[in-house]
Amino acid sequence: MSKHQAVLKADAAAVFEPLRRIAEQNGFAVEHSKTRMVIDAPLGLVVMEKTGTETTGAFDAPSRAELQMLKELYAQRFDNLGFADGIVWNAPRASTPLNQVICKVSSCAQISPNFARVRLHGEFTAFAAKTAGLHFRFLFGPKGAAWPTLDENGLTCWPQGVSNWHRPPYTVRKLGKDANWMDVDIVLHEGGRVTEWSKTVKAGDEIALTGPSGSKMPTDQNLDLFGDETALPVILRIIEDAHVDISGHATIAVRDRMDIQHVSDAGNFKIKWIDMTEPDALVRDLRDSLKTRPEQSVFFAAERRQADAARQLLKDASHPSASYRAASYWTKAT
Repeated sequence: MSKHQAVLKADAAAVFEPLRRIAEQNGFAVEHSKTRMVIDAPLGLVVMEKTGTETTGAFDAPSRAELQMLKELYAQRFDNLGFADGIVWNAPRASTPLNQVICKVSSCAQISPNFARVRLHGEFTAFAAKTAGLHFRFLFGPKGAAWPTLDENGLTCWPQGVSNWHRPPYTVRKLGKDANWMDVDIVLHEGGRVTEWSKTVKAGDEIALTGPSGSKMPTDQNLDLFGDETALPVILRIIEDAHVDISGHATIAVRDRMDIQHVSDAGNFKIKWIDMTEPDALVRDLRDSLKTRPEQSVFFAAERRQADAARQLLKDASHPSASYRAASYWTKAT
């Protein structure tokens, strides 16, 4: 575990209650008394303790990347709660955000009508951990801006302000054996900033990203995976990297049959490809699977309206909340 600490010039009662409320609303486990509160969050462990008229906080996470994200998350919460001016962080001996990787493009090619694949070279050891998130965020800054650095508190300093940075989330499609390269599949769509970048990027160009982050490799033995083209990279990554004891079904919707990717080793998974122009097809397949395979854990990712419908369907079916995830990966313009 990696640790950061902070001291808030505020009484514990004023700090504990709002943080406890936020954590419990997010479904995190919380233990608390008048002098101590422990929040068990997905990114790590937060321990807040009363020390006289002040409150100390310790932030523990399994990796440096998760530690940086956990600290940034709570720094924002402290700011929203009005504690920012009275907080002192211990600063790490680093100048670069702990979750930031600066790498180089080695190739970029269109692999099907609606997909391009970029290979990046860099230090991706953190992404190889068994508990690492499957995702990351590209960093596209204002013209001429330097890459983000750490300030005196160990928080990310965004040149020209974070609101001027484009940070789209992507999935690691493949990771090199020595974690010195990764492949990223980009869904191409007209006017998309990353789509335009993929058209002009050259071998040797520098790019930065933050991660790993997001959902992790499932460990449930029986999986049903549903997604449109935006979820294709994560679904195929899960299938190809799944443990030999894991089995399941995958339904993937694509715009063009030419976008179907061959999976060299699908293991114990059966893959079904469907037409993305049928807006109800994914949810219909989910409904059918709940009837025939109710014991399966479910992952669903697609357009917001479809994800909402899938989430409601799972709730109505009384599917255990710990056994499914329905994620919105994009929103259709109205």
